[in-house]
Amino acid sequence: MLLFHGGYLEGGFLGVDLFFALSGFLITSLLIRDAEGSGADGRPGIDLLAFWGRRFRRLLPAVLVMISLVALWSWMFGSAADLDGVKRDGPWAVVYLANWHFISESGGYWASFAQPSMFDHLWSLAIEEQFYVLWPLVVLAIWTLARRPQRTLLVLSVTGAVVSVAVMLAIYDGGDPTRVYMGTDTRASSLLVGALVATAVARRFVSRLVAALGRRVDLVVIVVGGLVLWSWASIDGASAEALYRGGLFAHSLACAILVVVVATAPDGVSVRALGWAPLAWIGTLSYGLYLWHWPVYVVLTPERTGIDGLTLLALRIGVSAAIAYASFRLVEDPLRHRVPWVRGRQGAIVLVASLVGVLTLLWVLPRPEAEIAAFDPTQVAAPRDEAAASADTAPPVTAPVEVPGTAPVEVPGTAPGTAPDTAPVEAPATTAPAADGISSALWAGDSVAFDVWPALDAALSAAGVRVDGGAAFPGLRLAGGDDTVRFESIVPDRLEANDADTVLMQISTWDADVSDDEYAAALRDLAGAVGEARLIVVSSPPVADDELQADLERLAATAASVAAGDERISFLDAGEVWADPPVLDADGDGAPERKRDLVHVCPAGAADFAAWLTAELADTYRGIDPVDPAVWAGGDWVTDPRFDDPAGACAPV
Repeated sequence: MLLFHGGYLEGGFLGVDLFFALSGFLITSLLIRDAEGSGADGRPGIDLLAFWGRRFRRLLPAVLVMISLVALWSWMFGSAADLDGVKRDGPWAVVYLANWHFISESGGYWASFAQPSMFDHLWSLAIEEQFYVLWPLVVLAIWTLARRPQRTLLVLSVTGAVVSVAVMLAIYDGGDPTRVYMGTDTRASSLLVGALVATAVARRFVSRLVAALGRRVDLVVIVVGGLVLWSWASIDGASAEALYRGGLFAHSLACAILVVVVATAPDGVSVRALGWAPLAWIGTLSYGLYLWHWPVYVVLTPERTGIDGLTLLALRIGVSAAIAYASFRLVEDPLRHRVPWVRGRQGAIVLVASLVGVLTLLWVLPRPEAEIAAFDPTQVAAPRDEAAASADTAPPVTAPVEVPGTAPVEVPGTAPGTAPDTAPVEAPATTAPAADGISSALWAGDSVAFDVWPALDAALSAAGVRVDGGAAFPGLRLAGGDDTVRFESIVPDRLEANDADTVLMQISTWDADVSDDEYAAALRDLAGAVGEARLIVVSSPPVADDELQADLERLAATAASVAAGDERISFLDAGEVWADPPVLDADGDGAPERKRDLVHVCPAGAADFAAWLTAELADTYRGIDPVDPAVWAGGDWVTDPRFDDPAGACAPV
């Protein structure tokens, strides 16, 4: 994980599955040992309170100390994003429900909305603790009720793992993997294969196999371990679809096999090599490294340190190791072995008091104040004056619309004579202001359009056009997706309610998975649904994710092609407004045009876009009289809370 989070091992996140398999094996082995040591009365020997007490003493103190210190640091020295993440995610981390919290918030573990939360990594510890609470109850029930508990445990482990994999296969739809990657139900298979190989049936089989192999068991360890390491080095990131089509389970199974073979053949050469002192030392500090490395990485960024590359990685690992050592010496080891008051009834009281204390700390910390960078409204590109506009638009011209990096798209069903797929797509002719005009418009789009809306409202209102932004909100899309809202279900009603004559629709990032044909058909359906109102499609800003950007360019090319053959639809390419590839602060004035995720926009970028779109519309339609952005770009809209969501997203660069 140290290399993966440092950007140097694409598959390093799979180390979590190795840890899950190992935990499932160790915990189940301990429970079986206790269960088989029944007392004289024949009752199972599992003492749940004692088991849970050992687990809590091992894990809880160190994580509570980490959460408390990170919270205090974020309050005293951190950014608004740091403090916001602590207050938002900390309580869930304390009660070991971080994974479900991130799922419910569509946490986007792989591409954080702004600066990552200090507690993003605690989703896996939450799953571990949930397993530690529930699995002992299951094992106790088996030893209490079953005649052949070992076989029952084996069957239940196999069944549970299969069901978990089936749930992952059923839920995963090829999109954002957060739900299946962080779900306790979908990741239980990694823990249960560890439990499976801990059963007596599996251990006896492996023992016979190890005995038959003799010294060749080292070859098995090397081959299986090599396959595990190969997967870490070769997998193409955590969004690789193969992972959620059985890949994670196959990897977990290989890890479980490796764990049980190593445990069964402790005298092998390869096994003794794993006991090498430096590796053992890392193992001793592994929990502290897990807890502390991610907050350290979030704090020690290239921007804060002025360094990057391997130098930054070495600094991060060194600081993480130093803090992990301090955690082991001052917290973990003493509370496990040398402090008597953490045991028994007194320990339970201390535990509850500690939980309440940390939750109270997180609650009393102040909310971060909004920090939205101010920009100079006089630097927003002013619209062209009427004379310049007339000169630019007479005589009429046909402007080719080429979407960078994407081949022109030929959309089935377009009118005869439209551009073939080997030529640039041409937008409808742009002429001097036509007889028809725009008096009232509807702005539609997803969360990107939602961020743009305050500036667009200010610009178009100043230009004499009423505009409603009620059809721009997160998650809105044109086609596809069963769990999101579509334009067609929102736009017609909003259009009628506002008596608008125009729909301005920005391409939604949610449509990235929609095919060209489906998108073209949906555009035509929407044009029919809005009746006599015109539909103007506007391209979305470029994004940092190459795959998503390619899809957005493809959708823009499709929209341009459809508009070329359908008089109800127009297309505007906003590419000239945005830096491509996207950057936070294109003009270097300290006021970012884009949020930290390089998807959404800040006031400076929204103002640039609004000024451009107003001028583009004025060139073609009557009723629009653009004014100097200095008049409207410095209004109260720049302090809209959406520009500080998440906290610090539009803070000065």
